[in-house]
Amino acid sequence: MLASFALAAILAIESAFAAPVDTYSGAQAVEITPAQILAAAPASATCDYTTTDECRTNEEAAPWISKSFTQMGISTKAEQAALIALMAFESGDFRYNTNLQGHVGQGTRNMQSGEYNLKYAQSIPMLREPLEEIGTSDLGEVLKLVLPDEFSFNSAAWFLRTQCSPDIQEGLKNGGEEGWAKYIKECVGTDPEPRKADWQAAVNALA
Repeated sequence: MLASFALAAILAIESAFAAPVDTYSGAQAVEITPAQILAAAPASATCDYTTTDECRTNEEAAPWISKSFTQMGISTKAEQAALIALMAFESGDFRYNTNLQGHVGQGTRNMQSGEYNLKYAQSIPMLREPLEEIGTSDLGEVLKLVLPDEFSFNSAAWFLRTQCSPDIQEGLKNGGEEGWAKYIKECVGTDPEPRKADWQAAVNALA
């Protein structure tokens, strides 16, 4: 009897200190703090100076980013830093959710092109019905489906997991500038150099 009580006590203690589990995916929950987001994206401290309702502060962004990383299995700091940096750079520290330069259909926090937003929308079960009503030709209307925070903050992780090759993903997991630069250049399809400062800030924030 005493042994069973002791075992129960040990299990209770281990449970109390175990990493939390996401109730949606069953995966070990990732927690990115508002302080980490602020360190990586300093302008996210406030939305007072913006004139758009697309802006999100570090306090608002952190829970959605944490949920995204949990659901998509973004468990290494190297991957997390790369995605936070990409979103921060592309959205102006989370001030914008849509492209303002006339690129129809481009948006979400990592500013995916309209073609990728269509693929993204097609991958989300709850968007299948509204997507059927809209169709696939009007990318501007498709974009509207993935602009809510629960989708918009998840798009960068979705893109990494579904559109980048296993080699790119493994290189990114292993950390280091070379793996990150290859991810930006060969999968995201753009120049790493202008994004390097944001990446380094995110790496430091998660260290």
